[in-house]
Amino acid sequence: MKYQKLLYFLQNVGRDPSSLMLEDYLTGLKNRRYLLHYLKNNIDWATIDDHPVSLLSVDIDFFKRINDQYGASVGDQVLVHVAKILKQVSGNKGIPVLNAGDEFKLILPDIKKHNALMMAAEIIDQANENSFFSSDAGAEIPITLSIGAATAPDDAAAAKELLS
Repeated sequence: MKYQKLLYFLQNVGRDPSSLMLEDYLTGLKNRRYLLHYLKNNIDWATIDDHPVSLLSVDIDFFKRINDQYGASVGDQVLVHVAKILKQVSGNKGIPVLNAGDEFKLILPDIKKHNALMMAAEIIDQANENSFFSSDAGAEIPITLSIGAATAPDDAAAAKELLS
């Protein structure tokens, strides 16, 4: 993790600094500010029946225990590990977001609930199959995830309802 800042710098040289306001520094995912902006400005809630949007809420189980037992540096590595899984599974179909702490959201435009649930199952499968090994901790740390799903218009008619 000691080279993470250098890697981040090299990946972002020449980028528009304003774009960094919408990204999480550690994981490279979009952040909560982006999520709220997206739900407010990129979804036409008047035509949501024709263009559904699903939202997955992904939480790392026992994350506090990982931080307490192995330290914040290992906790950061776990966040990066889960972020990679979300990027891999969602591909170009979704937008992974680090919402807060160890909670991620996955925005799935034009994805109905059934397909969102299938993607949630795939995320859990990938977390189980891709074990996390921390060289800092010198151990393999099991990572499990809890995932909730909501879809507009099935479960919500507006952004605030979709988020809750």
